[in-house]
Amino acid sequence: MNTDRVRALVIDDIADSRNIMQRLLTLLGCDACGAGDGKAGIELAARIKPQLILLDLAMPFMDGFEVAKHLKCLRLPPHLLVALTGHDDLSTKQRCIEAGFSLHVCKPVSEDVLPALIQSARQLSIGVR
Repeated sequence: MNTDRVRALVIDDIADSRNIMQRLLTLLGCDACGAGDGKAGIELAARIKPQLILLDLAMPFMDGFEVAKHLKCLRLPPHLLVALTGHDDLSTKQRCIEAGFSLHVCKPVSEDVLPALIQSARQLSIGVR
């Protein structure tokens, strides 16, 4: 992976959603990869140390909130952890805050949101150099 590009990880059990998000991130200048479940996502995060993690909340076996707990235990370098969800209610937003997410973004993600997320992730990594 190119070290000047933001390392992005998409964790989503819906292959089409994951693949589209990876392609968009790549087009926007990221080194993007994906995982189809929480366990694979945690393992991949430990290996690549992503600067941006887009994490679906509604996944079978291990939902996004559980994955976020495991990611926190990895002690990754500073990164932007973004909850991707179809739920825009106050309860979900509060659970995201409690789980340690940086941001809550509703699906479908509008095209102007991704560049801002990438820029925020880049700024976090610059702050630690």
